[in-house]
Amino acid sequence: MKRLLPLVALALLAACTSTGEPQPAPSSAAPTGSPRPTFADVSRGDTDSVVRLRAYEPRARSVVVEPTIFMQGPDFCTAFALPESDPRCNLEWTTEDSKTKVTLPVDAGARLLTMNGGDPDCLDDKSMAGTCRLTETQFSALLKNSGDLLVRLRTRDGTVVQMAEVYTP
Repeated sequence: MKRLLPLVALALLAACTSTGEPQPAPSSAAPTGSPRPTFADVSRGDTDSVVRLRAYEPRARSVVVEPTIFMQGPDFCTAFALPESDPRCNLEWTTEDSKTKVTLPVDAGARLLTMNGGDPDCLDDKSMAGTCRLTETQFSALLKNSGDLLVRLRTRDGTVVQMAEVYTP
């Protein structure tokens, strides 16, 4: 057992970055030295990521989301080592869906935000997400009317504390 401990410690050190966070395994599709983007695990911890909102039930205080990778077209192609001829490289933005549905609880005081059709007064230029508040009823209607809503989801300890509609020109 004492002989295995140094090997286990060495293996754990090799799997961590200098900040102590696990390093994702390199992908053959990613450029050398650059890990390819991964889907956020929104079910635990604190996260801030873009997801597809599949269902929202205000009375049950729950949502069903699908984690996505959301990037500008050229950045997406660089990250995934796609040829410039790939049509996604010329898009303003593109997504890769995880094909995983996650049900999450929603905090009673969660902020529900819209970009109000691209209104500059309701749009954060950095995140390209809405900043104008909606009620639970209004947010439900927004989802119902859009059919497929990308939102910037913020969770704290696996609970939704904010959903902001993402601007997709």
